[in-house]
Amino acid sequence: MNKISVITVCLNNLAELKRTVESVLSQTYNDFEFVVVDGGSTDGCKEYIAGVGRIDRWVSERDSGVYNAMNKGARLATGKYILYLNSGDIFYSNDALEKAAAQIDDADYYMGIVRRVPDTDAMPPFLHIPPAVMTVYYCVNNSIPHQATFIKRELFGKRAYNEGHKIVSDWEHFFESWAVAGCSYSMIDVVVAEFYCGGISSNEEQCAKERNEVLDSYLPAGIKARMLSADKSKFERKICEAMTCRPVKRDMMLLKYTFKRLLKDLFAKR
Repeated sequence: MNKISVITVCLNNLAELKRTVESVLSQTYNDFEFVVVDGGSTDGCKEYIAGVGRIDRWVSERDSGVYNAMNKGARLATGKYILYLNSGDIFYSNDALEKAAAQIDDADYYMGIVRRVPDTDAMPPFLHIPPAVMTVYYCVNNSIPHQATFIKRELFGKRAYNEGHKIVSDWEHFFESWAVAGCSYSMIDVVVAEFYCGGISSNEEQCAKERNEVLDSYLPAGIKARMLSADKSKFERKICEAMTCRPVKRDMMLLKYTFKRLLKDLFAKR
């Protein structure tokens, strides 16, 4: 059985599909299977997929949305772990999958780093770095980079992506599996993929609406309000900032901030 199943879903975006496929086929790591789910494209995607010999399993048929297609991909996959590198996404480097696979053992989720490229020249690319230790606070207030998240395939037998949501179902799947069901998580210090921002995922109003629906199902109103509060203390903001850094820098920042906080508490007037 292959260790990793790389799954790509697409619909009428041939140029972006080619970019993703070329990136997958350039990987130095070989112990993976490649699954492509096309939503019945009419722009040549199907014909292109049929001509790529390295694609292990594929289907081209109408679906009801991106999460329906991603669930279909999970059912087609046979690897121990699933990575969704959807049409337009690319691996950060030719050895990104090899580096990531070397750090994968038996946790339910492994989350790596994503280089995000904004859809405006006014903002430079930046790294989305997951925390070494996941917290409910971080989970509630941040997105989950599916382009760099390796998910144990057996989890989809317990809960598939919610096809009723259009934007947050990958985040919802992680929240329910990790925060509610107690699945395990580990951060891998590898820049796995590059993601170009934009599209439906940038619809902040729809994203907030769907997140609230999920959180309302699990969190009391008071706790939810505190989790989502933008009015964080200076100390909380610094801790959150530190948790997005690479491990060594993160640890140095945490030591610095907590030492300052300790001194402040020791010498505070009683």
